[in-house]
Amino acid sequence: MGLYRRIVEVEPKLSAWAELSIAAVNYDAGQISAMKQLADAEFANSEATTPTGLPVALIACAFVEQRPAPEQARFTPLLEQTIDSLRRGRWWLSYDERAFYDGQLRQILEQVKGRQLSEDRELTQLAALEQIVRRSLPPVAGETSYSFESVHDERFLISWSKTESGSSLRDGFAFSQDRSVSLFDAVVGPLLSAQPFSIEVRDAEGKSVWGKLQGNPIHTEQLRGVRGLELAFGGLSGSRWLDQKQLLWLGFILLLVVMMIAGLAMTARVVRREVELGRIQNDFIAAVSHEFKSPIASIRLLMERITTGRLRTPESASEYYAAISREAVRLERLVNRLLEWQQIQVGHKRYSFSPASLTAIAVTAIEEMRPQAEAKGITLETSFEEPLAKVSTDEAALTDAIENLIDNAIKYSPSGTKIAVSCTSTDHQACVEVRDQGVGINNDELPHIFDKFYRGRRGDTSNVHGTGLGLALVKATVEAHGGEVEVTSDPGRGSCFRLRLPIVSEPGAVATGS
Repeated sequence: MGLYRRIVEVEPKLSAWAELSIAAVNYDAGQISAMKQLADAEFANSEATTPTGLPVALIACAFVEQRPAPEQARFTPLLEQTIDSLRRGRWWLSYDERAFYDGQLRQILEQVKGRQLSEDRELTQLAALEQIVRRSLPPVAGETSYSFESVHDERFLISWSKTESGSSLRDGFAFSQDRSVSLFDAVVGPLLSAQPFSIEVRDAEGKSVWGKLQGNPIHTEQLRGVRGLELAFGGLSGSRWLDQKQLLWLGFILLLVVMMIAGLAMTARVVRREVELGRIQNDFIAAVSHEFKSPIASIRLLMERITTGRLRTPESASEYYAAISREAVRLERLVNRLLEWQQIQVGHKRYSFSPASLTAIAVTAIEEMRPQAEAKGITLETSFEEPLAKVSTDEAALTDAIENLIDNAIKYSPSGTKIAVSCTSTDHQACVEVRDQGVGINNDELPHIFDKFYRGRRGDTSNVHGTGLGLALVKATVEAHGGEVEVTSDPGRGSCFRLRLPIVSEPGAVATGS
């Protein structure tokens, strides 16, 4: 309860979810008055979500099945308004999610009201549209196709892009004929109002989609950008126009239509990027929550054993205090990593450069991570070239970057393996290398591993948790030092990361940066 109340204070976006959870706890504890808050229909009109991005209204509706039959009727307004909001597209959900929750809500409502409810007509149309698209995907990944299709007696303008893995409902958009007509009205209509000719957009069956001809058509043109549509021109009146002028206007209209379709494609691309950003943010929140939860749970368990006197031996207390200290350091490292990334993003990160030994910095990072490696049964080996020229560096930032690489190597390496850390130099550069015998990185993922919030597939399959910020911070730190980071990997056998930094050319030289 204290945690939920703290969430209400510090995170407004999650306050509705926290208040709902508090009401559920109170109701389970015997406070019947909490029923009013659990059945509040206002959840259905809210944009509030849970930490994982699920609409709070759907969580509120899930409580209905746990209530005795006489109490379920009180949730009817909440259920009806929630399914209405779901079908009107209030929340960003995938096709599969929307279909699943629509089915669940209909099942609960049918149980409460005692009668069968109609299915979501838009879901039926979307399923049919997807089948059409899968049959007519562009042959090459990255290409986009446009077509005008009939689905269940309704016509749609659809756009679809082929991806490396095929296509899904989120890779395109579909506008109903009514929406398409409004777009033509807004873009093309004003341009034709003062012209002495008329234009009509027709489908493959010759039916009018937009506009109306005055008299017989004098010219028709297939709209090459959209399969299934053609333009018909007619209704010339007044003085006789030269053929060249007619063609000029026809070309002008065709250009405008193509520009409109290009605008639609750009809009769809922006929407897809926003949806993907929302997914990445949800994944990041879930990852950070897990990273915080694990050390907090360990500290809480150890403190409970100490305070209740449940110690195996009198010496166990010191072991528990040492473990608590390690978990606190782990929490501090995570918080510092988040704060550092926030400073980099807003341009407030400042570095203090001075000549320093890369070997000494690497030794500090190794000793900091050695307990974590030994706890997992991993051996840390070192190899340092002596003497090694000095580099101009912010020691704290570079130490953290090397710790990040060693931390990653430990996470992705099995017990009984080795991690080798070495320092070498050339005439102009010093290099620190971290090589492991872990799961490795797929070749198609190598260009993305330094992107913020990105996590590779092998990490998920190996049940390795993280925030996706570690390597992004490493890259930002090394580039601020005027250096570069490289990676090579053999999937299943291990990875090798190299940090290359410029050597201080003159004794006492100090670089400055931000």
